[in-house]
Amino acid sequence: MFKNLNLDKTFQFLLIILAFLMPLTVFGANLIIVIICLLWLFSGNYKSKFHQIINNKLLLASIVFFCLHVIGLLWTEDLIWGLHIVHKMWYFLLLFPVLFTIVKKDYIKFYISAFLLAITLTEIASYLVWFEIISPFKNATAQNPTPFMSHISYNPILAFAIYLVMHEVFFNKKLTNLLFSFYSFFAISMTINMFITGGRAGQVTFFVMLSILIFQALD
Repeated sequence: MFKNLNLDKTFQFLLIILAFLMPLTVFGANLIIVIICLLWLFSGNYKSKFHQIINNKLLLASIVFFCLHVIGLLWTEDLIWGLHIVHKMWYFLLLFPVLFTIVKKDYIKFYISAFLLAITLTEIASYLVWFEIISPFKNATAQNPTPFMSHISYNPILAFAIYLVMHEVFFNKKLTNLLFSFYSFFAISMTINMFITGGRAGQVTFFVMLSILIFQALD
C-alpha cells in the first residue's frame, strides 16, 4: 500500500510535527497521533513489529495494564464511566508500542527542538497576556495566561520542558557560552511562568524533575 512512500522519513516528520503541536493544540496533536497509528497499522512488516513489542517488558506491561481496565468492565457498576476510562487509556495498548517501534535515536534532537520551539511560543504568548501587552485570547485570562490549553495541562508539559533545558545546562559540556546563557535564561523564565500560571500538578512535576536532575548530577 505504501510502496512509494519512505515510511521511516514520514514517521520522523510526523513525530517532529507532533512534538511541535503538543503544547499548542490538543486537536492537532491528536490528529497527528491518529495518522501515525493508521500508517503503522497498515504499513505491514507485522512480524518484526510483533517481535519488537513482545521482547520489551515495559510494552508488555503497558498492554496488560490496558487489558486489566477492559476486564474491569465486567464488574463495574457504571459501564458508561468505565468505557470512558478505557477510551482514555487506549494509548497504553497502541500508542506506546507504535512509538517504541518508530522513534529513532538520531532524530531525538529534532523532536526536542520542535517541542521547545512550541514551548517558547506558548511562553511568549503567556507573558504578553500577563503583562497586558496583548488582549487575552482563546483560553487565556490576565490572571491565568495559558492561551493554548488549561493550566492543568500546560504546567506539567512546561515542567518537562524545564527539565530538558536544565539537563542541557548541567550535562552538555559542549554548550557554547551563548547557548549556556540562553538556556539558563529560558529555564528561569519558564520556571517563573509556571508559578504565574499556577497548577499544582505542574509544580509537583517540576520538583520531581528537579529531584531527578539532582540524582543524575550525583550519579
